[in-house]
Amino acid sequence: LSILNKEIQERGGLFHFNTEHTKEGWSAQCLEIKGIITGGINPNPSQEEIVSNIRDAIRVAFNIPFSVSVSDLSVELTLTVRTPD
Repeated sequence: LSILNKEIQERGGLFHFNTEHTKEGWSAQCLEIKGIITGGINPNPSQEEIVSNIRDAIRVAFNIPFSVSVSDLSVELTLTVRTPD
């Protein structure tokens, strides 16, 4: 866990995500690490759903085993919501 926390801190420890909502669903992309992308088909997701999916995407990006809770990691999330015009 400490090695994972160190790697996350080396990347700034604060991840910003742009989320985009359309009638087909939503997507979120990390601004600091372009490979962290998630989304869903629910056109009106709750913030809890978005954060849960983002945490899962972070888990995959850093190869975090499911036995480790992402909430135990030293990472903060900032969400910026964009809706289609």
